Amino acid sequence: LLEDLNLSKEKSDAFIKIYDAFIEQERNLHREKRDAFKKLVHMSALGDEMPDNSIMKTLDQVNEIDMKIVSNHVSFIKDMEKKLAPAQIARVVVFEQNFQMKMREKVFEFRTKKHKMKQFYVPSPPSWEEDVE
Repeated sequence: LLEDLNLSKEKSDAFIKIYDAFIEQERNLHREKRDAFKKLVHMSALGDEMPDNSIMKTLDQVNEIDMKIVSNHVSFIKDMEKKLAPAQIARVVVFEQNFQMKMREKVFEFRTKKHKMKQFYVPSPPSWEEDVE
């Protein structure tokens, strides 16, 4: 990404600082959302035993986190506007989107290969020590 943007050392350092802050906030928000979602899964499993207001409060929490994620992205774009040209910002956004898609594909490939390899797994025979016992 940095090579593609062709930034000076000063602009590169400024971009990295902006990008790192964005990614850190993004991670924290996704972690927070995952925790709230787990809570929601638990609540839905309990069904009618859960008070409606608790469920709605957790739903609101998930929605608020989603809005924070969008807001974080908007702030990231605005911060980049101070340091990069519009064409460079577009390259960053395209890179981010493509990178996420490629990572998902790699994870899917890995899981698929792992699953396929399980069918060829043959447990090893017990050792002679186990036979004695």
